Amino acid sequence: MERIVTQIRRVWPKAPIMVRADSGFFREELMKWCEDHHLDDVAGLARNEKRQRLIEPQMIEISRQHEAT
Repeated sequence: MERIVTQIRRVWPKAPIMVRADSGFFREELMKWCEDHHLDDVAGLARNEKRQRLIEPQMIEISRQHEAT
């Protein structure tokens, strides 16, 4: 990760960098490294029934807004 970010920064020093990793690989050490190096990060989470139920109202609203626009 450090090698890749260093190469990007060398060519595009002000470019925003977002690190995206699956939850299986996105551990505390990587999150801290991203924070220490001023990188945005996002973890992809696997779908499961409990999570689906928790976000159902938001998904309905997003679908409604999508249809409206």
